[in-house]
Amino acid sequence: MTGTEAEFVTAYELHQAHGKRRPQVLLYRCARNPEIDMGSAKLAEQLAQLQANATGPNSLTGIAFNRNHPEAVDLQELPNHRVVRELGPASVGGIGTARGLADFYAAAIDGRLLKPDTIAAVGQIHSAGADLVTRQPAAFGLGFSSSATAYPVLGQGAFGHPGATGTEAFADPRNGIAYGYVRRRFGFPAGPGPENQGLVRALHAAATPA
Repeated sequence: MTGTEAEFVTAYELHQAHGKRRPQVLLYRCARNPEIDMGSAKLAEQLAQLQANATGPNSLTGIAFNRNHPEAVDLQELPNHRVVRELGPASVGGIGTARGLADFYAAAIDGRLLKPDTIAAVGQIHSAGADLVTRQPAAFGLGFSSSATAYPVLGQGAFGHPGATGTEAFADPRNGIAYGYVRRRFGFPAGPGPENQGLVRALHAAATPA
């Protein structure tokens, strides 16, 4: 699907009415791919913001993102390295599609992957506060982020994880929702793209009773 959040809601309602009886999977794809104006004031402002908040390679953030290694490569280059694709590191370098992410989280809550007690356990918040690596507020369950904290409209116990490029994926067991979103370009700043807030609200409105 391409277009606006309103069109997204319409597409989901049709999918819900005619789709399978399991946590719903919907691919949202924005076809708009605007050109980047390298001389724009917004880009200059973003670059200045990055420089003002830059961390050193030997800081906690630098070490966490491997920038202290003498042969470190940029984050966006990692998935193009054969060794990364072969080893599939758990912390970075995941390769997949929005549909693949959504179906993974659907499988996590429809009985294909996790048992009910496991689903309940991973969605419980075990730590919350300031993330010392990203320097952002964060809440984590067991191995996953607390998606219900990031998106308050979701049911308690929703779990998932954002990506550094602006991607987002999660499962909401209480509402039977599985969500996967990927971007064509990095978001600013790093972390889940701000458009996810509107998309998640639209998805929740379409998937749950009024």
